Amino acid sequence: MSRLNNISAELMHKYKIGACTDVTGFGIRGHCQNLATAQKLSLTFVLNKLPVLYKTDIIDKNAFNFKLCDGYSAETSGGLLVVIDEKDSENYLKDLLNNGQWGWIIGNVKEGERTVEIAENLTIESIRI
Repeated sequence: MSRLNNISAELMHKYKIGACTDVTGFGIRGHCQNLATAQKLSLTFVLNKLPVLYKTDIIDKNAFNFKLCDGYSAETSGGLLVVIDEKDSENYLKDLLNNGQWGWIIGNVKEGERTVEIAENLTIESIRI
């Protein structure tokens, strides 16, 4: 694990990341909820993009219903959820890509009651590896 997330960890120091978690057993929505609950300020995470492995959204919808597109699907190694200042997000993603890593802006933070919302215009981004 130290090698897997080493580049992300170095970039977190560079960009002074305030919060991060792995996305595993609770799915993206559950991990966002855990972060929202732990904050000192009242906020809401709004998810407007879900990157998923190629066609898993179709399989989920038509065969398994693991609630992938609702953000509840448990992951074995789902990557990292990093909360970053919006002004630094594009440069963080460029630095990731320059180091052979992927990343996506999947939402934003607004004033709220320590909750998570799925945007009405949610985009599912099917990723080919």
